[in-house]
Amino acid sequence: WENPATLGVSYGFSNREEDENLYRTVEQLLWLLIDTVSKNGILLLNIGPKADGTIPPNQQQRLLGMGKWLARNGEAIYGTRPWKKPGFQEQIRFTVKDKTLFVIKKNAALSQGSFIVKYSKNWNINDISSVRFLKGENSKVKVSFSKTNQGIEITIPNERGAAGMDNLVFAINLKQDPFTLAADL
Repeated sequence: WENPATLGVSYGFSNREEDENLYRTVEQLLWLLIDTVSKNGILLLNIGPKADGTIPPNQQQRLLGMGKWLARNGEAIYGTRPWKKPGFQEQIRFTVKDKTLFVIKKNAALSQGSFIVKYSKNWNINDISSVRFLKGENSKVKVSFSKTNQGIEITIPNERGAAGMDNLVFAINLKQDPFTLAADL
């Protein structure tokens, strides 16, 4: 399925959008992309260039912000498939590639401590090779994780890199196909 969306409120250039800055924030646009991909969709993001073909600065800023996040976390978006569950609540989304389950946590940059990966309650800790925090291409930043009665608990690292990266991505590297794991609460 395809999710057509705009940066703001219009499918073309609008002085009102520019003057009143009626555009979605970078974080809102990223979550729209993440949510769509986690549900096996494609985001068709419309931009509204001016009559002379230039892209207004407010639109450029949003696109560059999305590009910055994708440069760091694109592994969790490009070439992925949805998992058994798209996510839970409005805070977590899942995607899968090979033997990696990506956990994308909304507003995690504001979080401290740890969080539980829902649907992992019946997983065996030995099914997990490692958990990485994505910080860019070939990221090898391992984070600690443990098994609790509620599921797999991932510790959010203190050092997260670039500011403004509110949607943090964790890669759970598994020893088996993620689709063979139970997805129970």
